[in-house]
Amino acid sequence: ADPGPKPEYNEAFTPEQKAEWKGKARSWYTDKKTRAVKHRRAQKVFSDAQELAAYPTIWFAHYADFRGRKYARASSVSPQGSDLEKGVIHLDEGRPIRAENGLKWFKVHGANKWGLDKETLENRVKWVDENHELIINMGTAPTVYLQWADADSPVQFLAWAIEYAGYHDSPTAFVSRIPLGQDGTCNGLQNFSALMYDPVGGSAVNLTPSDAPRDIYADVAQRVMELLREKPQDKLRDAWLAHGVNRKITKRTTMTLPYGCTRFACSTFVNDDYLVRERPKEFDPADYG
Repeated sequence: ADPGPKPEYNEAFTPEQKAEWKGKARSWYTDKKTRAVKHRRAQKVFSDAQELAAYPTIWFAHYADFRGRKYARASSVSPQGSDLEKGVIHLDEGRPIRAENGLKWFKVHGANKWGLDKETLENRVKWVDENHELIINMGTAPTVYLQWADADSPVQFLAWAIEYAGYHDSPTAFVSRIPLGQDGTCNGLQNFSALMYDPVGGSAVNLTPSDAPRDIYADVAQRVMELLREKPQDKLRDAWLAHGVNRKITKRTTMTLPYGCTRFACSTFVNDDYLVRERPKEFDPADYG
C-alpha cells in the first residue's frame, strides 16, 4: 500500500520546476489513493477467504441482468472477481487428468494465465513443455521462484502451477480442482456478427476458423492509428501518434459499444482507465478530461 516518498518541494524552484513538481505530486496522490483501494480490497478478500475456508463447500448465488448475462452475487470472493479472488477459489468436486486431450487443455489454461492467450493452442502447449522445470519450481517453492509474479494473472497462474507440480508428482492420483477458463472474444460483437452473417466482423472476433486467435482490440487500435495519421496536425493528435494507441486503450470502448456505450462514455474510459492511471509522458496532465 506504500506509494513511496512524496515528491519534495523546494521554494527555490523555477516556474518550470514548480509545474513539473505539481505533476509529480498529483501522480503521487493518485497512486496513493489507488494503492489504498487495492490494499483494502485485497485485505477483504483474504479475510473472507479465510472465513469461508472453514466450510467444506460453498455456493455462489447468481442473478441475470436484463441482457441475460449472469453474475455472482458476491461482494468480495467471487468466481467473476479479480485475479486474487479467482485464484483462491477451488472447485469442490475435482477431476483427474486422464486423457491426453485433458492434459492439453490443462496446459492451455496455464499458458493463458501467463499471458499467451493470443498464441495458437499448439504454441501455448509448447510453451508449457519448454518451461516445465521452471513451472515445477514455481509450483513447489513459490516464495523462492517468484517468476509467477510476472504473469498476466499471477495468482491464478500460481494456483495452476501448484496443480501442475502436483500432477507431475503423482499423475494417476492427482485431482484437479481449479476451473479451466474459456472465454469468447468481445461477446457483444460476436452476437452482432452472427446475427448479421458478417464475415469481416465474424473473422475479427474468432467466429471463423484461423491459425491463430484474432484480437479485435488490437485491430481497432491499428485502425485508430491509421485514422490519426490522416488527420491534420494538432497537439493532441501528435501526442497520440507519438505515444501510440494500444489494445489497452481500445478494449473497454470496443467491448461496450454493442451495449449502447456513448461517445462521452468512451472518452471517459480512455481518460480515467488509461491517461490518469498510466500518465504517459507525451501528454500534459492539464489536457486530461
